[in-house]
Amino acid sequence: MALDDAPLCTAVLSAAMAGRPAPILPHPLLDALVEAHRAGQAAPAAKRHEKVAGVLVDGVRDGTVLPVFLNVLGLLNLVQQHAGANGASVAVLAEALAPLFLEAGGAHVDRESREWRFQTGRARTVLAFLIENVYVMFPPQVSLSLSLSLSLSL
Repeated sequence: MALDDAPLCTAVLSAAMAGRPAPILPHPLLDALVEAHRAGQAAPAAKRHEKVAGVLVDGVRDGTVLPVFLNVLGLLNLVQQHAGANGASVAVLAEALAPLFLEAGGAHVDRESREWRFQTGRARTVLAFLIENVYVMFPPQVSLSLSLSLSLSL
C-alpha cells in the first residue's frame, strides 16, 4: 500500500472498519483512556504511556477492545509518518476519527451541541495520543528465533 496515497489509505481503513460485528473503536473505554492520559500528564512520558497501554491491554483481555484496534492505530501511525505527502497529520486523522469513536458507542448527541464538541474534543485528544504513541506503548517484537539466527550467523 502506498502510504502517500491518501485516497487509497482512506479506502483501506474504511473497508477495515465497515461491516465489523463489533466496533473497532473502543468507545466504552473513552473515559478510562482520557483519565489515564490526564493522570499521566504530570508524570514522565513513560508513565503516561504505561497507564494508557494498561487501559488498552485490560480492554483486550476483557473483550472491550478488539485486538485489530491496535493494528488500526499502527496503520494510522504509518499514514501520519507520510503526512507531508498525503496531508494526513495526526491532527487530521484524530479529527476525522473522533466522531466515529463516539458513534461506535451509539451516541446520539446533536452534532451542534456543546456536549458533542466536548466529547469529540476528548476523543480527538485520546486518538492523537494513541496514533502518535502506539509503537512506543507496543513496540514491534522481533521473534526470538530470528534474533537467535541473526546472532548465530554473525
